[in-house]
Amino acid sequence: MGDRFWVFDWLEENQITSLAQAATFLPKYGVIDSLKQGAAESLENRPIARPRDLSIVAGTGIDLSGGHTACPSPECMRAQVDELFKRVWHYFDKIIVRDMFTPNLLQDPVAPREALINILLSHLPPLFYLREIGAESLVEFVAKSVCHEHWKRHAEEEGLGAAVDSRSSLTEQLRETAIFFFHDDAEGDPFYWIESPELSSRAGIRLKDYPDLDERGLQRLLVDLVFREHLTQLTGDIRVARHFKLPLGAVSHIHGRMLASAVPPTLADVVFSLNLPILDGVPTKSLIELRQQEHDAFVRFRSSLAKAVTEQVKQSGARDAQAVAEQIRLDVIEPSLAGIRQRLRASEKALANKAGVALFLGALATTCGVLGGLPPPLAVSGGAVATITAANVAVQRHIDERQQVSVDEMYFLWKAVEHSH
Repeated sequence: MGDRFWVFDWLEENQITSLAQAATFLPKYGVIDSLKQGAAESLENRPIARPRDLSIVAGTGIDLSGGHTACPSPECMRAQVDELFKRVWHYFDKIIVRDMFTPNLLQDPVAPREALINILLSHLPPLFYLREIGAESLVEFVAKSVCHEHWKRHAEEEGLGAAVDSRSSLTEQLRETAIFFFHDDAEGDPFYWIESPELSSRAGIRLKDYPDLDERGLQRLLVDLVFREHLTQLTGDIRVARHFKLPLGAVSHIHGRMLASAVPPTLADVVFSLNLPILDGVPTKSLIELRQQEHDAFVRFRSSLAKAVTEQVKQSGARDAQAVAEQIRLDVIEPSLAGIRQRLRASEKALANKAGVALFLGALATTCGVLGGLPPPLAVSGGAVATITAANVAVQRHIDERQQVSVDEMYFLWKAVEHSH
Protein backbone atom coordinates (compact mmCIF):
# COMPACT_ATOMS: atom_id res chain seq x y z
CA MET A 1 0.00 0.00 0.00
CA GLY A 2 1.04 3.60 -0.29
CA ASP A 3 0.85 4.32 -4.02
CA ARG A 4 -2.14 6.03 -5.57
CA PHE A 5 -5.01 3.73 -6.43
CA TRP A 6 -4.39 2.38 -9.93
CA VAL A 7 -7.87 3.33 -11.22
CA PHE A 8 -7.03 7.01 -10.67
CA ASP A 9 -4.02 6.57 -12.96
CA TRP A 10 -6.17 4.81 -15.57
CA LEU A 11 -8.73 7.64 -15.54
CA GLU A 12 -5.98 10.22 -15.91
CA GLU A 13 -4.19 8.38 -18.71
CA ASN A 14 -7.44 8.17 -20.70
CA GLN A 15 -8.52 11.73 -19.83
CA ILE A 16 -11.81 10.57 -18.33
CA THR A 17 -13.30 13.16 -16.01
CA SER A 18 -16.99 12.25 -15.86
CA LEU A 19 -19.31 9.28 -15.63
CA ALA A 20 -20.70 10.05 -19.08
CA GLN A 21 -17.22 9.87 -20.63
CA ALA A 22 -16.57 6.58 -18.84
CA ALA A 23 -19.87 5.14 -20.08
CA THR A 24 -18.86 5.98 -23.65
CA PHE A 25 -15.29 4.72 -23.31
CA LEU A 26 -15.70 1.40 -21.46
CA PRO A 27 -17.61 -0.47 -24.21
CA LYS A 28 -14.90 0.27 -26.79
CA TYR A 29 -12.80 -2.56 -28.14
CA GLY A 30 -9.95 -3.64 -25.86
CA VAL A 31 -10.81 -1.31 -22.96
CA ILE A 32 -12.00 -3.99 -20.54
CA ASP A 33 -8.96 -6.14 -21.41
CA SER A 34 -6.65 -3.22 -20.62
CA LEU A 35 -8.44 -2.72 -17.31
CA LYS A 36 -7.99 -6.37 -16.42
CA GLN A 37 -4.30 -6.06 -17.19
CA GLY A 38 -4.07 -2.96 -15.01
CA ALA A 39 -5.81 -4.78 -12.17
CA ALA A 40 -3.42 -7.73 -12.43
CA GLU A 41 -0.36 -5.46 -12.53
CA SER A 42 -1.59 -3.53 -9.50
CA LEU A 43 -1.56 -6.74 -7.45
CA GLU A 44 1.96 -7.54 -8.61
CA ASN A 45 3.50 -4.09 -8.25
CA ARG A 46 1.65 -2.45 -5.41
CA PRO A 47 3.59 -2.81 -2.14
CA ILE A 48 1.56 -4.25 0.71
CA ALA A 49 2.37 -2.62 4.03
CA ARG A 50 0.55 -1.58 7.15
CA PRO A 51 -0.82 1.96 6.86
CA ARG A 52 0.24 4.64 9.28
CA ASP A 53 -1.01 4.37 12.86
CA LEU A 54 -3.56 7.18 12.52
CA SER A 55 -5.59 5.28 9.96
CA ILE A 56 -9.03 3.70 10.11
CA VAL A 57 -10.99 1.14 8.12
CA ALA A 58 -14.25 2.56 6.79
CA GLY A 59 -17.11 0.18 7.49
CA THR A 60 -19.96 -0.78 5.20
CA GLY A 61 -22.11 2.24 4.42
CA ILE A 62 -19.17 4.64 4.10
CA ASP A 63 -16.57 2.41 2.43
CA LEU A 64 -17.39 4.01 -0.96
CA SER A 65 -19.17 0.92 -2.27
CA GLY A 66 -22.85 0.54 -3.08
CA GLY A 67 -24.94 -2.58 -2.77
CA HIS A 68 -27.33 -4.26 -0.37
CA THR A 69 -26.29 -2.22 2.66
CA ALA A 70 -25.77 1.19 1.06
CA CYS A 71 -27.53 3.35 -1.51
CA PRO A 72 -25.87 2.67 -4.90
CA SER A 73 -27.01 5.76 -6.85
CA PRO A 74 -24.32 8.26 -8.01
CA GLU A 75 -25.74 10.92 -5.68
CA CYS A 76 -25.67 8.57 -2.70
CA MET A 77 -22.17 7.41 -3.58
CA ARG A 78 -20.93 11.01 -3.53
CA ALA A 79 -22.77 11.52 -0.25
CA GLN A 80 -20.83 8.56 1.16
CA VAL A 81 -17.63 10.52 0.60
CA ASP A 82 -19.00 13.51 2.54
CA GLU A 83 -20.25 11.29 5.35
CA LEU A 84 -16.91 9.50 5.50
CA PHE A 85 -14.81 12.66 5.75
CA LYS A 86 -17.22 14.24 8.21
CA ARG A 87 -16.25 11.44 10.59
CA VAL A 88 -12.51 11.21 9.93
CA TRP A 89 -11.11 14.53 8.64
CA HIS A 90 -10.47 15.94 12.15
CA TYR A 91 -8.22 13.10 13.30
CA PHE A 92 -7.20 10.32 10.91
CA ASP A 93 -4.46 10.49 8.26
CA LYS A 94 -5.62 7.65 6.04
CA ILE A 95 -8.94 5.91 5.43
CA ILE A 96 -9.09 2.33 4.17
CA VAL A 97 -12.02 1.93 1.76
CA ARG A 98 -13.26 -0.96 -0.35
CA ASP A 99 -11.72 -1.75 -3.72
CA MET A 100 -14.64 -2.84 -5.91
CA PHE A 101 -12.67 -2.67 -9.17
CA THR A 102 -9.78 -5.13 -8.88
CA PRO A 103 -11.79 -8.11 -7.55
CA ASN A 104 -14.56 -7.67 -10.13
CA LEU A 105 -12.08 -7.43 -12.99
CA LEU A 106 -10.15 -10.49 -11.89
CA GLN A 107 -12.95 -12.67 -10.56
CA ASP A 108 -13.32 -16.23 -11.86
CA PRO A 109 -15.62 -16.84 -13.60
CA VAL A 110 -15.64 -13.38 -15.16
CA ALA A 111 -18.98 -11.59 -15.23
CA PRO A 112 -20.59 -10.97 -18.65
CA ARG A 113 -19.02 -7.94 -20.34
CA GLU A 114 -22.11 -5.72 -20.14
CA ALA A 115 -22.70 -6.60 -16.50
CA LEU A 116 -19.05 -5.89 -15.67
CA ILE A 117 -19.23 -2.49 -17.35
CA ASN A 118 -22.31 -1.63 -15.28
CA ILE A 119 -20.53 -2.70 -12.09
CA LEU A 120 -17.52 -0.52 -12.89
CA LEU A 121 -19.70 2.47 -13.77
CA SER A 122 -21.65 2.13 -10.52
CA HIS A 123 -18.44 2.51 -8.48
CA LEU A 124 -16.80 5.37 -10.36
CA PRO A 125 -18.75 8.35 -8.88
CA PRO A 126 -16.82 8.37 -5.56
CA LEU A 127 -13.52 8.39 -7.45
CA PHE A 128 -14.51 11.41 -9.52
CA TYR A 129 -15.62 13.19 -6.36
CA LEU A 130 -12.42 12.31 -4.49
CA ARG A 131 -10.41 13.87 -7.34
CA GLU A 132 -12.67 16.93 -7.32
CA ILE A 133 -12.13 17.65 -3.61
CA GLY A 134 -8.43 16.77 -3.58
CA ALA A 135 -8.78 13.71 -1.34
CA GLU A 136 -7.08 11.05 -3.48
CA SER A 137 -4.08 10.84 -1.17
CA LEU A 138 -6.21 10.37 1.95
CA VAL A 139 -7.76 7.03 0.92
CA GLU A 140 -6.38 3.54 0.41
CA PHE A 141 -8.41 1.00 -1.58
CA VAL A 142 -8.34 -2.59 -0.30
CA ALA A 143 -10.40 -5.59 -1.45
CA LYS A 144 -12.77 -6.99 1.15
CA SER A 145 -13.45 -10.71 1.29
CA VAL A 146 -17.16 -11.49 1.75
CA CYS A 147 -18.51 -15.05 1.94
CA HIS A 148 -22.28 -15.47 2.00
CA GLU A 149 -22.24 -19.27 1.96
CA HIS A 150 -20.39 -19.74 5.25
CA TRP A 151 -21.47 -16.47 6.86
CA LYS A 152 -22.11 -17.96 10.31
CA ARG A 153 -18.72 -19.70 10.64
CA HIS A 154 -16.80 -16.66 9.40
CA ALA A 155 -18.68 -14.36 11.79
CA GLU A 156 -17.74 -16.57 14.73
CA GLU A 157 -14.11 -16.64 13.56
CA GLU A 158 -14.03 -12.83 13.68
CA GLY A 159 -15.42 -12.68 17.22
CA LEU A 160 -19.06 -12.11 16.31
CA GLY A 161 -20.39 -15.24 18.00
CA ALA A 162 -22.54 -13.16 20.35
CA ALA A 163 -24.20 -11.51 17.36
CA VAL A 164 -24.90 -14.91 15.82
CA ASP A 165 -26.43 -16.09 19.11
CA SER A 166 -28.58 -12.92 19.24
CA ARG A 167 -29.95 -13.49 15.76
CA SER A 168 -33.55 -14.10 16.90
CA SER A 169 -33.75 -11.12 19.25
CA LEU A 170 -32.01 -8.72 16.84
CA THR A 171 -34.23 -9.67 13.91
CA GLU A 172 -37.35 -9.38 16.05
CA GLN A 173 -36.30 -5.91 17.26
CA LEU A 174 -35.72 -4.91 13.66
CA ARG A 175 -39.10 -6.27 12.57
CA GLU A 176 -40.93 -4.40 15.33
CA THR A 177 -39.37 -1.00 14.53
CA ALA A 178 -39.25 -1.20 10.72
CA ILE A 179 -41.69 -0.05 8.07
CA PHE A 180 -42.73 -2.62 5.45
CA PHE A 181 -44.42 -1.85 2.15
CA PHE A 182 -45.17 -3.21 -1.33
CA HIS A 183 -43.75 -1.31 -4.29
CA ASP A 184 -42.57 -2.22 -7.79
CA ASP A 185 -38.88 -1.84 -8.52
CA ALA A 186 -37.45 0.18 -11.43
CA GLU A 187 -38.15 -2.69 -13.86
CA GLY A 188 -41.75 -3.01 -12.70
CA ASP A 189 -41.32 -6.22 -10.70
CA PRO A 190 -43.41 -6.38 -7.48
CA PHE A 191 -41.18 -6.11 -4.40
CA TYR A 192 -41.68 -6.17 -0.64
CA TRP A 193 -39.50 -3.57 1.07
CA ILE A 194 -38.19 -2.75 4.52
CA GLU A 195 -37.04 0.66 5.79
CA SER A 196 -35.59 1.30 9.22
CA PRO A 197 -33.30 3.79 11.01
CA GLU A 198 -31.21 0.71 11.81
CA LEU A 199 -30.31 0.27 8.13
CA SER A 200 -28.20 2.33 5.75
CA SER A 201 -30.79 1.98 2.98
CA ARG A 202 -33.99 0.13 2.28
CA ALA A 203 -33.89 -3.54 1.25
CA GLY A 204 -36.39 -5.72 -0.56
CA ILE A 205 -37.28 -9.13 -1.98
CA ARG A 206 -39.09 -10.05 -5.19
CA LEU A 207 -42.58 -11.36 -4.47
CA LYS A 208 -42.48 -13.87 -7.33
CA ASP A 209 -39.61 -15.68 -5.59
CA TYR A 210 -41.78 -16.37 -2.51
CA PRO A 211 -45.33 -16.96 -3.77
CA ASP A 212 -46.40 -19.09 -0.78
CA LEU A 213 -45.59 -16.60 2.00
CA ASP A 214 -48.14 -14.30 3.63
CA GLU A 215 -47.14 -10.79 4.73
CA ARG A 216 -45.99 -11.88 8.18
CA GLY A 217 -43.87 -14.59 6.60
CA LEU A 218 -42.41 -12.05 4.16
CA GLN A 219 -41.50 -9.80 7.08
CA ARG A 220 -39.70 -12.53 8.99
CA LEU A 221 -37.85 -13.68 5.89
CA LEU A 222 -36.84 -10.14 4.95
CA VAL A 223 -35.48 -9.17 8.38
CA ASP A 224 -33.52 -12.44 8.54
CA LEU A 225 -31.99 -11.82 5.10
CA VAL A 226 -31.11 -8.26 6.16
CA PHE A 227 -29.51 -9.53 9.37
CA ARG A 228 -27.40 -12.09 7.50
CA GLU A 229 -26.31 -9.57 4.85
CA HIS A 230 -25.26 -6.98 7.43
CA LEU A 231 -23.45 -9.56 9.56
CA THR A 232 -21.64 -10.85 6.47
CA GLN A 233 -20.54 -7.35 5.50
CA LEU A 234 -19.47 -6.57 9.08
CA THR A 235 -17.44 -9.79 9.16
CA GLY A 236 -15.57 -8.64 6.05
CA ASP A 237 -14.98 -5.22 7.60
CA ILE A 238 -13.54 -6.74 10.76
CA ARG A 239 -11.30 -9.08 8.76
CA VAL A 240 -9.72 -6.10 6.96
CA ALA A 241 -9.34 -4.11 10.19
CA ARG A 242 -7.66 -7.01 11.97
CA HIS A 243 -5.37 -7.74 9.03
CA PHE A 244 -3.97 -4.20 9.17
CA LYS A 245 -4.33 -3.90 12.96
CA LEU A 246 -6.48 -0.80 12.57
CA PRO A 247 -9.72 0.41 14.17
CA LEU A 248 -13.02 -0.03 12.32
CA GLY A 249 -15.39 2.86 11.74
CA ALA A 250 -18.91 1.36 11.70
CA VAL A 251 -21.87 3.65 10.97
CA SER A 252 -24.84 1.29 10.68
CA HIS A 253 -27.02 1.10 13.79
CA ILE A 254 -27.48 -2.62 13.34
CA HIS A 255 -23.71 -3.04 13.12
CA GLY A 256 -23.45 -1.15 16.38
CA ARG A 257 -25.78 -3.66 18.00
CA MET A 258 -23.77 -6.54 16.60
CA LEU A 259 -20.57 -5.00 17.96
CA ALA A 260 -22.05 -4.30 21.39
CA SER A 261 -19.42 -5.09 24.01
CA ALA A 262 -18.69 -4.57 27.67
CA VAL A 263 -15.21 -3.18 27.02
CA PRO A 264 -14.63 0.59 27.14
CA PRO A 265 -14.54 2.43 23.80
CA THR A 266 -11.15 3.11 22.23
CA LEU A 267 -9.79 6.52 21.29
CA ALA A 268 -10.54 5.80 17.64
CA ASP A 269 -14.12 4.77 18.46
CA VAL A 270 -14.79 8.08 20.20
CA VAL A 271 -13.22 10.46 17.68
CA PHE A 272 -14.99 8.58 14.87
CA SER A 273 -18.28 9.08 16.73
CA LEU A 274 -17.69 12.79 17.34
CA ASN A 275 -20.51 14.82 15.82
CA LEU A 276 -19.82 18.50 15.13
CA PRO A 277 -23.05 20.20 13.99
CA ILE A 278 -21.20 23.53 13.89
CA LEU A 279 -19.53 22.31 10.70
CA ASP A 280 -22.75 21.44 8.89
CA GLY A 281 -22.74 23.17 5.54
CA VAL A 282 -18.96 23.43 5.26
CA PRO A 283 -17.94 21.78 1.95
CA THR A 284 -15.74 18.71 2.33
CA LYS A 285 -13.25 20.25 -0.08
CA SER A 286 -12.86 23.27 2.22
CA LEU A 287 -12.19 21.06 5.23
CA ILE A 288 -9.53 19.10 3.37
CA GLU A 289 -7.87 22.29 2.11
CA LEU A 290 -7.88 23.65 5.67
CA ARG A 291 -6.04 20.56 6.92
CA GLN A 292 -3.33 21.21 4.36
CA GLN A 293 -3.11 24.96 4.97
CA GLU A 294 -3.18 24.79 8.77
CA HIS A 295 -1.22 21.59 9.32
CA ASP A 296 0.50 22.71 12.54
CA ALA A 297 -2.80 23.85 14.01
CA PHE A 298 -4.38 20.55 12.95
CA VAL A 299 -1.67 18.55 14.75
CA ARG A 300 -2.20 20.60 17.95
CA PHE A 301 -5.95 20.09 17.76
CA ARG A 302 -5.62 16.36 17.19
CA SER A 303 -3.24 15.98 20.12
CA SER A 304 -5.57 17.96 22.38
CA LEU A 305 -8.57 15.91 21.25
CA ALA A 306 -6.77 12.63 21.92
CA LYS A 307 -5.81 13.79 25.41
CA ALA A 308 -9.36 14.91 26.22
CA VAL A 309 -10.87 11.64 24.99
CA THR A 310 -8.38 9.50 26.92
CA GLU A 311 -9.07 11.40 30.14
CA GLN A 312 -12.84 11.29 29.66
CA VAL A 313 -12.88 7.52 29.07
CA LYS A 314 -10.65 6.95 32.09
CA GLN A 315 -12.65 9.17 34.44
CA SER A 316 -16.18 8.30 33.37
CA GLY A 317 -15.74 4.61 32.65
CA ALA A 318 -18.38 5.01 29.93
CA ARG A 319 -19.08 2.08 27.60
CA ASP A 320 -20.73 4.01 24.79
CA ALA A 321 -18.41 5.76 22.32
CA GLN A 322 -21.14 8.15 21.17
CA ALA A 323 -21.88 9.18 24.75
CA VAL A 324 -18.21 9.93 25.40
CA ALA A 325 -17.92 11.85 22.13
CA GLU A 326 -20.95 13.98 22.99
CA GLN A 327 -19.52 14.73 26.43
CA ILE A 328 -16.26 15.84 24.82
CA ARG A 329 -18.18 18.13 22.50
CA LEU A 330 -20.18 19.70 25.34
CA ASP A 331 -17.44 19.91 27.99
CA VAL A 332 -14.34 20.65 25.90
CA ILE A 333 -14.98 21.70 22.32
CA GLU A 334 -17.98 24.03 22.62
CA PRO A 335 -16.62 25.98 25.65
CA SER A 336 -13.20 26.36 24.00
CA LEU A 337 -14.71 27.69 20.78
CA ALA A 338 -16.94 30.06 22.74
CA GLY A 339 -13.88 31.31 24.62
CA ILE A 340 -12.02 32.05 21.37
CA ARG A 341 -15.01 33.89 19.93
CA GLN A 342 -15.44 35.93 23.11
CA ARG A 343 -11.76 36.92 23.23
CA LEU A 344 -11.74 38.02 19.61
CA ARG A 345 -15.01 39.93 19.90
CA ALA A 346 -13.74 41.83 22.94
CA SER A 347 -10.47 42.62 21.17
CA GLU A 348 -12.22 43.74 17.98
CA LYS A 349 -14.65 45.91 19.96
CA ALA A 350 -11.81 47.64 21.79
CA LEU A 351 -9.98 48.13 18.52
CA ALA A 352 -13.04 49.59 16.81
CA ASN A 353 -13.68 52.03 19.67
CA LYS A 354 -10.09 53.24 19.91
CA ALA A 355 -9.48 53.39 16.20
CA GLY A 356 -12.77 55.18 15.55
CA VAL A 357 -11.99 57.97 18.06
CA ALA A 358 -8.42 58.30 16.85
CA LEU A 359 -9.35 58.58 13.21
CA PHE A 360 -12.00 61.19 13.95
CA LEU A 361 -9.81 63.38 16.17
CA GLY A 362 -6.78 62.94 13.96
CA ALA A 363 -8.69 63.99 10.87
CA LEU A 364 -10.30 66.92 12.70
CA ALA A 365 -7.02 68.21 14.15
CA THR A 366 -5.21 67.83 10.85
CA THR A 367 -7.93 69.66 8.98
CA CYS A 368 -8.04 72.49 11.49
CA GLY A 369 -4.26 72.76 11.48
CA VAL A 370 -4.07 72.89 7.72
CA LEU A 371 -6.79 75.57 7.62
CA GLY A 372 -4.86 77.55 10.20
CA GLY A 373 -1.66 77.37 8.18
CA LEU A 374 0.22 74.82 10.26
CA PRO A 375 1.98 71.87 8.63
CA PRO A 376 0.28 68.48 9.28
CA PRO A 377 2.94 67.14 11.70
CA LEU A 378 2.35 70.16 13.97
CA ALA A 379 -1.38 70.30 13.47
CA VAL A 380 -2.26 67.37 15.74
CA SER A 381 -3.04 68.44 19.27
CA GLY A 382 -1.61 66.72 22.31
CA GLY A 383 -4.99 65.14 23.10
CA ALA A 384 -5.29 63.75 19.61
CA VAL A 385 -1.77 62.33 19.76
CA ALA A 386 -2.61 60.60 23.02
CA THR A 387 -5.79 59.17 21.51
CA ILE A 388 -4.00 57.93 18.42
CA THR A 389 -1.34 56.37 20.65
CA ALA A 390 -4.09 54.60 22.57
CA ALA A 391 -5.46 53.32 19.29
CA ASN A 392 -2.04 51.99 18.36
CA VAL A 393 -1.96 50.15 21.68
CA ALA A 394 -5.39 48.68 20.90
CA VAL A 395 -4.16 47.58 17.49
CA GLN A 396 -1.13 45.91 19.05
CA ARG A 397 -3.30 44.22 21.67
CA HIS A 398 -5.60 42.94 18.93
CA ILE A 399 -2.62 41.58 17.00
CA ASP A 400 -1.32 39.92 20.17
CA GLU A 401 -4.73 38.41 20.85
CA ARG A 402 -4.95 37.00 17.34
CA GLN A 403 -1.47 35.55 17.76
CA GLN A 404 -2.42 33.86 21.02
CA VAL A 405 -5.59 32.47 19.46
CA SER A 406 -3.59 31.06 16.54
CA VAL A 407 -1.69 28.76 18.92
CA ASP A 408 -4.80 27.75 20.86
CA GLU A 409 -5.48 24.01 20.82
CA MET A 410 -8.92 24.63 19.28
CA TYR A 411 -7.78 27.20 16.71
CA PHE A 412 -7.92 24.65 13.89
CA LEU A 413 -11.54 23.83 14.62
CA TRP A 414 -12.39 27.51 15.01
CA LYS A 415 -10.94 28.16 11.55
CA ALA A 416 -13.11 25.35 10.19
CA VAL A 417 -16.20 26.88 11.76
CA GLU A 418 -15.36 30.23 10.16
CA HIS A 419 -15.78 28.55 6.75
CA SER A 420 -19.46 28.02 7.55
CA HIS A 421 -20.18 31.75 7.87
